[in-house]
Amino acid sequence: NARIHVKGNTVFQGGENADFEGYLVPSGSILMWDPSRGAFRSGQFEGPVNSSDIGAYSIGFGDDVVIKSMYSSILGGDNLVIERTGLSSVILGGQTHSILDNYSVVVGGYKNLIGGEWSVVFGGREHNVYGDYNVVLGGDLNEVRGGLNTVIGRNNVMMGDFSIAVGSNHYVSSNLSVALGKNTQSNDYYSIIYSDGMNESATRKP
Repeated sequence: NARIHVKGNTVFQGGENADFEGYLVPSGSILMWDPSRGAFRSGQFEGPVNSSDIGAYSIGFGDDVVIKSMYSSILGGDNLVIERTGLSSVILGGQTHSILDNYSVVVGGYKNLIGGEWSVVFGGREHNVYGDYNVVLGGDLNEVRGGLNTVIGRNNVMMGDFSIAVGSNHYVSSNLSVALGKNTQSNDYYSIIYSDGMNESATRKP
């Protein structure tokens, strides 16, 4: 015989073809399926969650995970948020991440924020990505405001587009540029600059 064993709070809400209904998901350990939204949640919640903050066709596992957007998923982790503007986005583990824009992904790490579309952060901590089509690979404290950039390392600032920074303490305001090593500043388009960090700063500008 088929059986279901439940310990703690369980919410089965709505019917298959029902309109979105308003309700409150209680705090505590929760297993929830909402057919009207096609949404599933399993985890621990410190406070109640309003149904208006449950995105349609979303899946969430973890501790205090909030998915407000449609077609999005959070698979494990703690204190994670995908805002209503983060359509079709994914967070895979980690702590204290936020996704504010569409089609973006955070994988692991701590306190990473994506505010641009089609961007990816793989691990690391305290990255802030505001431009579109960016990739940050590990490290920490990187800030990306341009578009179509790749960053590997720590404490880099990317203001330009189509550029790459590998290392630490780079400031890249130019487009189509590459910064390698440490402590560089790139202001000129189509530039490649390297520093071993022995000097305070290496600069390439018009």
